[in-house]
Amino acid sequence: MKIAILDDEKHAAETLQWQLDRHEASSEPIKVYTEVYKALGEIKASPPDVIFLDIEMPGLNGFQFLEELQKPEVKVVFTTAYDRFAIRAFKVNAIDYLLKPIEDEAVVAALERLKSRTNSNTPELIREAFATIEKEKNKNCKIALPSAQGLDFIKCEEIIYCQSESNYTRISLTGGRKILVSKTLKEIGNMLPDSNFLRTHNSYIVNTDRIEKFIKANGGMLQMENKDEVKISRNRKSEILDRLAP
Repeated sequence: MKIAILDDEKHAAETLQWQLDRHEASSEPIKVYTEVYKALGEIKASPPDVIFLDIEMPGLNGFQFLEELQKPEVKVVFTTAYDRFAIRAFKVNAIDYLLKPIEDEAVVAALERLKSRTNSNTPELIREAFATIEKEKNKNCKIALPSAQGLDFIKCEEIIYCQSESNYTRISLTGGRKILVSKTLKEIGNMLPDSNFLRTHNSYIVNTDRIEKFIKANGGMLQMENKDEVKISRNRKSEILDRLAP
């Protein structure tokens, strides 16, 4: 097999390379990458048979990398530090993974499975697994917001939308609650997961799970589940509708 490794942790990538070399896994020298976009360019030009792919990396996660790569014929083994959401999703979808720190016995077992696999994991299965991972992570997501008494810990899933008010942000929550925090909308946006939160306008960030309908009038608005209407920026309208399309 022709093998590539992509992991932003150099030590982890080189250790896995050494383990694979010990078992003469590759028909030619193993390509080791620690930079996502360099790997993307080179692997597109000369795809391996198998890629051992880290899940969490700066710039793109493993699934985003595969979507950009557009090489469904490449077999994938994901590598991850302990993450119960990822492991559960991979087991359900029969997607191969190695748990860090990677033991030699696990490498041998992965190689045996690769030899017996005739096809790569389908993009649909991988997409489904990553959607499950993000959904589970977001259920457990909390952000710390300053209050008069100290810090309030708010569950991300309880946020309906955030609205800028100069250097403050008003956050609308489930149950009719609203809080005003001394952080800019940009600062709040940096705290929220991109998978579920979307900047629709210079003044708004919405939780995509809390959108009820799109309204065409007045250039486009989103009606949230609490019936509030949120503006859509004209130059973001196409991107937003693409993101919200089923």
